[in-house]
Amino acid sequence: ETTVNDNLTVTGDLSVTGAHPGWVKIAQNTPSSAATTAFESGIDSTYDVYMIVATNIHSEVDDDDLYGLVGTGGTPTYADSTGDYQRIQFYATTGGLTAGGNDNTDKLTFGIVDLGNAADEALNVVIYMYSPADATSYTTFYSTPAGQNESGDLRMGFNWGQYDASTAVTALKLFFSKGDIASGTFTLYGLQK
Repeated sequence: ETTVNDNLTVTGDLSVTGAHPGWVKIAQNTPSSAATTAFESGIDSTYDVYMIVATNIHSEVDDDDLYGLVGTGGTPTYADSTGDYQRIQFYATTGGLTAGGNDNTDKLTFGIVDLGNAADEALNVVIYMYSPADATSYTTFYSTPAGQNESGDLRMGFNWGQYDASTAVTALKLFFSKGDIASGTFTLYGLQK
């Protein structure tokens, strides 16, 4: 056991206790054959940056993509109208690079465009959300997805998004474009100030 600066203790199993900066786990969802998964509590002014780590996410249908909507208010109202969001995507496969964007859309994009649904085809993605509680600026997003398309080929990407309203965001709902979320783990973290 080693103590550093009287407030950080590292033991033989590398557990960290005491006051320390870093990511704090807030919630975890494990949907099964669900149309959506959402984080409707825990997104507030406690943290300026939030992160969702989505691992081993499977769709029930082929050629799918992961989307998101922001919610506002105590009982969230989800923004889903054309013009609510802007998004930019870059996707790469062994065959090349594809780029695209939309400055007038009804949802955010977090996936790889054409996710497959075979047992060995899954999506893994990290989504960052910046300043959701700031009602004076837009909430922005950045995600780094990787997975296999419907042919089993590796696909990775970068997605940027923006909610086009100066309103505090209190929730985030995730869903596939075509099918239900068959399985996977979605974990919400906040970055300590």
